[in-house]
Amino acid sequence: MTSRWVPGSLLGGLTETTVQDLLKVARRHSAKSGEKVLSEGEPGGHVEIILRGFCKVSVTTPGGYQALLAIRGPGDLVGELAEFSGQARSATVTASGPVELAAVPHAPFQHFLRTHADVAEQVTRMVGDRLAWANRRRTDNGAYPAEARLARLLAELAGVCGVPEADGVRLVVPLSQGELAGLIGAQAPTVQKGLQELRRQGIVTTGYRRIVINDVAALTRWEA
Repeated sequence: MTSRWVPGSLLGGLTETTVQDLLKVARRHSAKSGEKVLSEGEPGGHVEIILRGFCKVSVTTPGGYQALLAIRGPGDLVGELAEFSGQARSATVTASGPVELAAVPHAPFQHFLRTHADVAEQVTRMVGDRLAWANRRRTDNGAYPAEARLARLLAELAGVCGVPEADGVRLVVPLSQGELAGLIGAQAPTVQKGLQELRRQGIVTTGYRRIVINDVAALTRWEA
C-alpha cells in the first residue's frame, strides 16, 4: 500500500505489485484543467484511474445547472457505474487542474477483476464506501442544520483533497459557494453565512475559491 493514493481509493487498497500490473493494461494520458475526462450520457467502454491531480464529478440538472456530486483524487476509479451496468454514463468527470490518468478498456478491466480477487474486493469496498458517503449526505440533510452539514463536509474534504500548510489544511480543489451548497443540499447564501461563522471562530480562512481549514478538530467537534 502507498500513501500517495487517496484513502479508500482503488489503488490505495492494493499492493504496489498489483497496482503496476493493473497499469500495464492501461493507456496513460493527461487532461488539462477544465477538460472533460468522461461525459454524462455517453456510452461506457472503459474506466479511468486518476494517477495525479483531482477531478470533479457532476450531473446536469433539468435547469442546466452543473451539480457537484463528489471529488475524486489520486488512486480513485471513475466511470465504474457505466462499466458494470452497461448503461450510459450517469455523470461528467472534469479535471480540476492538470490530471494524469490511466484508461482501462472494458475487456482488460473485466479480465483483471476475474483474475485478481484482491482487486475485485477493493472495487466492491470502494463502491460501498461511495454509497455510504452519498447516504450520509442525504441523512445529514434531514438531521442537521446547514452550518453543521457544511462543517461535516469540510472535515471530510480535508481528508480527500487537503494539503497540510503552516496555518492548517488547504483544500487544493477550488470550490465555489454554489458547489459547496450543492454538496450539502443548501443554497449559496446559506453556505456564505456558514463560512462567515467559521471564519469568525477562526476555524477556516477563505478567499476566492480558496479554503484553508485552520482547525480540523473544531469542525469535528462542531459536527458532533
